[in-house]
Amino acid sequence: VAAPQSVSGEFEILMDIDNAFNLDAGQFDLVFDPGAIQMINAEDGAIGDIVVPVDLWSILEPGRIRVLFNFPGVQGVSGAGYLAKIRARAIGKKGDFAAISIEKGLLVDKEAHSIPSLWRGDKVGIEGCIDRVSTATGPRSGPAAEAGTETRGMTVSTPMALAGLLTLVLIPGLLLISLRKR
Repeated sequence: VAAPQSVSGEFEILMDIDNAFNLDAGQFDLVFDPGAIQMINAEDGAIGDIVVPVDLWSILEPGRIRVLFNFPGVQGVSGAGYLAKIRARAIGKKGDFAAISIEKGLLVDKEAHSIPSLWRGDKVGIEGCIDRVSTATGPRSGPAAEAGTETRGMTVSTPMALAGLLTLVLIPGLLLISLRKR
């Protein structure tokens, strides 16, 4: 997590990655104090000149969002950059500090193997804030949606996220295996 040391109003959090090798897909939960920070959006990242497409982001509960990304096809991207750009808003009290951490991080390579990784959080100091603002442009999904926030896609449970991620990762991998046997 790469966040500014002090924030006021809207700010960006980059989910940096170094030494990626044959990266194909992944997911992570961003955990934060919902009384200090309001998440607005998760946008595509970039590794070198290659876009890291954020397929889905959703609020799982107040103070936790899940972000899933997957490269089209099974290409295996290598290098450094950031997995996603998270837009957020400071809503806490001036002088407060808010920790931002990663949980349930999973990176998968082009062979559908888990990539060992070390995930590091960050913290921001609240210098100024604005009132919580609704960013919703349509209906929110179920009880997991935090009041005044927007979700893109659908609410994702851990089993559903893993099943979706495995489908995105394993099926192309199985196709490669069957093609290699011929």
